[in-house]
Amino acid sequence: MFYLQGGFAISDEMCVNYVHYYPKMNLEVCKSSIDTKVLGSYFRYMKQYNDEATSESKGVDENYHSIHWSQANADFLHHLYYNAPLSMQCNQSSGDRFPGFWNGVPRTEILYPLPPPKRRCANTMSAGKSFNDVEADEEEE
Repeated sequence: MFYLQGGFAISDEMCVNYVHYYPKMNLEVCKSSIDTKVLGSYFRYMKQYNDEATSESKGVDENYHSIHWSQANADFLHHLYYNAPLSMQCNQSSGDRFPGFWNGVPRTEILYPLPPPKRRCANTMSAGKSFNDVEADEEEE
């Protein structure tokens, strides 16, 4: 199973959002990731209960590479990322961090979620339809 490690290097996956706000303040950048303690607990769990080769002495990237990525392990990590608290880092224009405690920040509740994207192959394939049949059905709609 392929995965792309997130991070700040040009070769890493990253998402960028621009926010326009008023009045002006000394905000330069905010970054968020899964809470470091929660991720460490995940790697310990994977070692203890899944017999994976993760270790507290390894870095995050090496621990990810130590896991056999079955669908169950990928689903478990997805669930963790979706529900875990965040670690935030917000810097002022000077480069100094904003004061305050920014680890263990709860996720923002989404009141009006977007509908999930439509999948072309969801249940129609199991019903014995071919891809061409699915396309024909969509054209008729």
